[in-house]
Amino acid sequence: MIKRFQIDDILNQDAHGIIYRCNDILTGKTVALRRFFPFGPDGDGLSPDEQAAYNVALSRLAEISHPHLRRIVTGGCDPVDGMPFIVAEWLEEPTLMEIVEANPLPAAEVFTMLGQALDACEALSSVLATEALWIDVDPASIVRSEGNGPPVFSFWISPLKWLGNDETARGFDGLIDLVQKSLKWKRGPVTDQMGNGLGGWISWLKRNGRKAKLAEVRDILARIADGQPAPPTGPPARVPGRSPTAAAIPVAAPKPAGARPAAQPQRPQQVSAPQKTGSSVWVVILLLVILLVGGAGAAWYLFMGPGKKANRLLAPQPVEEKSALDILPSPESSPPPAN
Repeated sequence: MIKRFQIDDILNQDAHGIIYRCNDILTGKTVALRRFFPFGPDGDGLSPDEQAAYNVALSRLAEISHPHLRRIVTGGCDPVDGMPFIVAEWLEEPTLMEIVEANPLPAAEVFTMLGQALDACEALSSVLATEALWIDVDPASIVRSEGNGPPVFSFWISPLKWLGNDETARGFDGLIDLVQKSLKWKRGPVTDQMGNGLGGWISWLKRNGRKAKLAEVRDILARIADGQPAPPTGPPARVPGRSPTAAAIPVAAPKPAGARPAAQPQRPQQVSAPQKTGSSVWVVILLLVILLVGGAGAAWYLFMGPGKKANRLLAPQPVEEKSALDILPSPESSPPPAN
């Protein structure tokens, strides 16, 4: 199959692969052949099992007919090193890279290009059964066709995104670099108002593009194109009486009649800091002392009060009666007679 295509020119080369302009000897038409490096420029090609899976997927993708996808002529793997390649129809119109080298793309055309890119991703996602940014967003691989109506941009699929297991490469945040290169924005802060609102779309993609759904990405782009404000770049502020926008959160499905409402999360109660207990202990001890002293005083007053003491002093005291004999000393206690 490699002998079928005669290389006329090298259009672009990077760490992901090489794009050739070739002559299809079988049909006599000019085609674009892209050779991919699945494991980097110094890596190996695909194993026999991987080559079989690649050929099956490529045959299914070749059946897609879409106005913004270049038709796949054929594809396969190099029999020498196992490197995968794709052959697509050749378009004589300039590439986006050639256009941007002269002047940045107008913002209105960038909106058009992004919409067509998402349309192409939808067609590819239906075949691959997973929503993702399946197209190649390198400006050297995008072709713009001019006619009487709006410009038509043509893309082709990137096998590197469905060959590998790196799901992060499939996120829609990959469109950020495409927008910045198309508008020739230099590195630096991007405001929401830049590019007729495309700056706000980029800010939203930076936060959500890796996990966002295709319909959500398209809806946000359409809102900005209609002049609506860009979605917030941070967590939405809670405003009393207003709910978040439909683009910020998905709409919940209606609950069946009679369904028991889910318990609402309770606001955590504020727990006050523990107070110092040293002073409280001394206050309690002082109160106990006061109670004990007061109780003792009350008891003394009841039993030993001034009135009762006076009565005891004025009351006659019993006098022990003694006889004269009791007063005289007893014989046992008398001193012995003197000699």
